Amino acid sequence: NDFLTISSKLKADHHNDQSTTNQYFINPEDLNDTLFTETSIEQDNQDSPNLDLEYLFIIDREYKQPDKALSFSINIHKGDDAEDAILEDGEDKITSFDAKHSAIDMDFFYKYPLSETSKIEVGYDGRIIDNSNMMTFLENVLFDEDIISEGETITNDYINNEFLFKRNLHGLFIEYENQLNDNFSIKPSLRIEKFYRNVMFNTNFPDGTNLEDSIFDDLFNQAAGQSYDLDTLEVYPYLNMTYNINKNENIQFGFGRRVERPGGSAHGSWQVMPFPTNVYNEQFIFVGNPYLEPEYSNQYDLNYSRPIPMGFASLSLFYHDIENKIEWYDDDSYGDIGDVLTFRNVDEAQSTGVSFFGMIMGQSLGGSYTHTTQNDNDSPNDYELNESSEMFN
Repeated sequence: NDFLTISSKLKADHHNDQSTTNQYFINPEDLNDTLFTETSIEQDNQDSPNLDLEYLFIIDREYKQPDKALSFSINIHKGDDAEDAILEDGEDKITSFDAKHSAIDMDFFYKYPLSETSKIEVGYDGRIIDNSNMMTFLENVLFDEDIISEGETITNDYINNEFLFKRNLHGLFIEYENQLNDNFSIKPSLRIEKFYRNVMFNTNFPDGTNLEDSIFDDLFNQAAGQSYDLDTLEVYPYLNMTYNINKNENIQFGFGRRVERPGGSAHGSWQVMPFPTNVYNEQFIFVGNPYLEPEYSNQYDLNYSRPIPMGFASLSLFYHDIENKIEWYDDDSYGDIGDVLTFRNVDEAQSTGVSFFGMIMGQSLGGSYTHTTQNDNDSPNDYELNESSEMFN
């Protein structure tokens, strides 16, 4: 009818992808001398359905009273993604991945005008993720036939590594907006979040195996059978104030607390995956960090906006005080055996910057400058965790 709308959508997606990558390794002492080439192929498994299903349901309710509205939506997503990674190196070296992902997104809000100049909004949003990933490769990639583990000869044809990732996020929020006069308005809000994350790793990698000149046994044995949990209840306040100089010119000031969580999206759990997904490159290995904590920041932002001839322009200043900053980290603790790239939390960081944006005759022009310093109290001498940086855009 005139005030109620119901929407529904069902989507099915079957994918069958293949990609080929050629890498050329060149001797740095003589740029014309190619050491070797490496060809890798990633292709979907033909025996798997590789099917993604998504269902969306929305209810929107409007009212005769302006600024009054109610909305509810739920989005359910399930998928299966099985692929083979093939490294062509005389004989094909194959790693198989079978990923199953499931996500539910729920959103609800209700807006209600308290008066002609003020209104309130309350709501809920939920994000539920349940993913699994099975990685399989032939044991002879890492083991010779005569390797003995705990007195027994290794007989398994395949090494199976199972990664489980669950994340539940439930948020309640309330937002109040008040136009105090013709020029000045305030908009405070409060958000409460209940968050739970669980990471598990299971493997049939032979326990107690000691591989010389390799760090894969250390990485797999350290993660095997472990469960990593994070369970928090947090509050995030925010306040935004706007001063209208005239109809199209204003100054805005906002400050509040924000969070950036590792493994945030339905397919972003690789940040906390505790084992390597490529066992054919001993010199450069990526491993996620299941101990990663969320990154928090207290943010202060000042923005000035106004029209200009044939367009619009804005200037922004910001300062962010960051706790548990998530940073790329090159782990050199394994010596010359291999290079491990992962993530670490840095105790504290400060980020200051300025940005300009303009729209002139439909064309955008802008730039930004950011200066960041970070310090880690537990590792004050680690230059990767204690540094400063500048970024221009």
